[in-house]
Amino acid sequence: HTIMGNTTDVANDIEIEISEDNSNYYPMDFSIFPPASGNFQTTVDSPTKYLRLKYKGTATVTATVMSV
Repeated sequence: HTIMGNTTDVANDIEIEISEDNSNYYPMDFSIFPPASGNFQTTVDSPTKYLRLKYKGTATVTATVMSV
């Protein structure tokens, strides 16, 4: 999975959660911490069927998850 997005907040992380049934989600061992305001991209190597992002701040974040 490739996660791409844009944020103005560099103080709060974006938690990555995974699930096999789209009902019970579990946090991965790491989060996304954008190093600067603007665009970010990361790759997650996980065989899971479902993935979602949980933002822990109050700024605006847009993100896209792509499976390749």
